[in-house]
Amino acid sequence: MNSLKDKLLNIHDFETLSKNLLKKEINDLGKSLLETLKVHSFIHHRNFLSAFMVYKFPYDVMYTLDNSTNRELYEHACKLIETDFEDNKQLSKQIIIFNFCFKKWKGDDGKVLKEQLFNEYHQLGVDIMNTDNEDKKTIYKLTRDRILDCSHKVGGKKFIEEIFSYKPVILDKHELMLQYNKAHNDLLCDEFDKGNYKKTKELLTFIRNTCLHLHRKEDHNDISDTIDVDFIIHRIEHKSYTNSEYVTLFRYMFSLIRSVQSASNDELLDSFVNEMDNDPVYVPRVLIQMVECIKNVVKDLETLKNEFTERK
Repeated sequence: MNSLKDKLLNIHDFETLSKNLLKKEINDLGKSLLETLKVHSFIHHRNFLSAFMVYKFPYDVMYTLDNSTNRELYEHACKLIETDFEDNKQLSKQIIIFNFCFKKWKGDDGKVLKEQLFNEYHQLGVDIMNTDNEDKKTIYKLTRDRILDCSHKVGGKKFIEEIFSYKPVILDKHELMLQYNKAHNDLLCDEFDKGNYKKTKELLTFIRNTCLHLHRKEDHNDISDTIDVDFIIHRIEHKSYTNSEYVTLFRYMFSLIRSVQSASNDELLDSFVNEMDNDPVYVPRVLIQMVECIKNVVKDLETLKNEFTERK
């Protein structure tokens, strides 16, 4: 993890550092680090990498340290960069704090910030529910408390109250269970085998829209471009997919679901992926398996929503 420091901290002029922060290698290292720390779902790697710029060249970035917001950003950039990058616990804490300070400095609106806070709470809340390791539970709870501390700095007590009252629009579990039941799945398979892809298209659209709903806006273009439902159906109709192309597409879709689900559901999802890797791909079966994974995500979200309601 310290390779980022090695590559960036030895640069001594603003323009060179700016150019290096745009390089694919540096961005990939940033993404990889956030994924390792499991904070990539709610912190963009470019925000994290900005800490190096603030740390090295605060006056070029902010012009002055005379106001509290700028000083706070610089102080937390220093704490982040000076943290041992091999200490995952401390590094995760400092990245979260810097990210919120950076968002405050940029003037991002409260709705976006609340969405990020909710995503972080979701991620940690689900992790708490799905681990038996008491040490991990303690760390997750402490991290959530730190996030609330940062939130208080951003918007005070009123903002904290808004966070606790914030309820994202989520899929209805009961409707999901009723709509995508065994009868639906049998009909999906039967129609697919007869060359009727109407229900296949409907299910692909549902999965794509669910992934869009659960992921950050900055990921939406990539998701929409990759899960291009009309194009996928066109290729299915013309039987132009190879098995390996199906695997690549569906692996991507499974990865989107995996990134928002709790770790306790990873084993089931991985078993579906392994089955797909080892057997010829049957499209209806894979889509049905994805819906099963989405049902688990919805259960987690409803559990977390209830936790929020009780805490109020």
